Amino acid sequence: MVKKFEINQSKKFEVDIPKKFEVDPESPIEKDIQDGLANIRSLGSQKPMGYLPIDTLKSYYRSSLEKEIELAKQNGYRYLIAEHAPIGFEGALYVYDKKSLQEVLDLNKETLLKYDWPTEAEEFVGEVSRGWVLPDYPELLGVIQKAFGNYKS
Repeated sequence: MVKKFEINQSKKFEVDIPKKFEVDPESPIEKDIQDGLANIRSLGSQKPMGYLPIDTLKSYYRSSLEKEIELAKQNGYRYLIAEHAPIGFEGALYVYDKKSLQEVLDLNKETLLKYDWPTEAEEFVGEVSRGWVLPDYPELLGVIQKAFGNYKS
């Protein structure tokens, strides 16, 4: 039987949703999200600093700048917001463990001074946020990689 009704006529209906939508924490996408957020949430001697582009933080990682700043503070980390990153995205959140980063910088002070780079954690993060270091400076790149926890190079 076909029931006719006018376009402007309202019609009530109910939808039975069998179960609440839940994110499966074991799904590959959820694991990828957690791994990505660990880039700025799980810092220490092995990984003194990390960053995420702000638009990626919001759109892909389903988080907010405010939430990540609050988490950084709760963990005793420091942060820097680079509003205009010169590397292809609009702004980034840098989070760092000041003590661990300073240890890396102290161990590499000679290299930093050689290239006229800051030897204090806060200034170092600011310098990193301003742009790329060319591969022509492998010693300096090595210090930056250590600061980000990349010991492969």
